[in-house]
Amino acid sequence: MAERLTTPEQAAEIAAAAMRAMGHPDAQQAHDGGPVDVRAARATAMVAFRPTLVERSELQRLVGARGYETYLQLFCFAVAGYTDKALEYAQHMDIAAFTFDEVGRVTAVSPAARRARAMPAPTTKRSVAKPPASPRSPWWKRRRDAG
Repeated sequence: MAERLTTPEQAAEIAAAAMRAMGHPDAQQAHDGGPVDVRAARATAMVAFRPTLVERSELQRLVGARGYETYLQLFCFAVAGYTDKALEYAQHMDIAAFTFDEVGRVTAVSPAARRARAMPAPTTKRSVAKPPASPRSPWWKRRRDAG
């Protein structure tokens, strides 16, 4: 019998493993306390490990956390599922929405998630394309450092 998930950290590791299997070999937990729980060079994810449905506003915060890095693929993993409005928004914004059960079985619930699951995992180490380097720091860092 599989071990039950009991902590948000275990849930985030399940999400990171799923993202690695979907072609993001560098996916790992983010420990910064923001809306993003898992990061990779080309993707970012939120993990909702709680008994309530994910709402549209939470997915909007995930999109906002992506900022101008529009090359990032967005993922969301939820135990309880999503409201209808959240799923509609996920489809509109091309967010890969997944659910997972208490033992970590991941199920795709949005079109973007089904496409992400269909992508084969890399069999050899390949270089990951990086976004062009910006000579300036993000606006929020400049504003914070200014005063």
